[in-house]
Amino acid sequence: MKRVSSYRQIEELANLRLAEYEMKTGRKLNLPTPIDELIEDVYGLKILWEEIDEQPGETILGGLSTKEKIIVLNEKHRDLFRQKSGLERSTKGHEVGHWDLFSPKDETELNFATEAESVFCYRSSSSTLLEVVLNSWTDDSSYTAYRELTKNCDEPHVKSAVDYYASCLSMPRDLLLKTASNYNLFDWKSLYRFAHDVDVTISALVVRLQQLSLIYVAPNKKIFKSQDQFQGQKSFLFQ
Repeated sequence: MKRVSSYRQIEELANLRLAEYEMKTGRKLNLPTPIDELIEDVYGLKILWEEIDEQPGETILGGLSTKEKIIVLNEKHRDLFRQKSGLERSTKGHEVGHWDLFSPKDETELNFATEAESVFCYRSSSSTLLEVVLNSWTDDSSYTAYRELTKNCDEPHVKSAVDYYASCLSMPRDLLLKTASNYNLFDWKSLYRFAHDVDVTISALVVRLQQLSLIYVAPNKKIFKSQDQFQGQKSFLFQ
């Protein structure tokens, strides 16, 4: 089994799947990417809604049955999915990342090394046993923790790897760069509209835009073109 060891390789793998979709369907991709069709046509997975068991204090949005080749979305949180734009897509993309990066398939596939298995735990749904990754980022404040986790390193953490994969699948670099020109990236209202239009959570969009060096969000939530610009303004104010 070949090892995926960097964010660059994760993005390359997601791009490979997107190209596979275009080749199979003869349709050119646009945003939002057709996540359900990708899951069925490229990955050969099915999507079900069922209740998933949760321990006290847990919020499990979805899980994966590698044996049954099924992504299960937690019926208990259907209202949350309806209320929070892009959360369903992010959860599906997360589970696809789990499948593509960690599930043993053909030995020629690119996958993470098996030490990742210790990160997964098991929860039951009404029909099958599911693998889940706990504490993955899903809320609007979590991009700060994600940024700190990935700062100055190219070795993906297991929990961030599946979300990075989901981000690349829903917001491919070239398509996002092209689409971003239609929005004011330095205005939060415009960013929320952008996130809604491409069907992702605002946290996922902000993380992706920062990954592509299009914006920098300061600790006070003000948006700058870059961290250097923020540092320069900060230095000017304290002279």
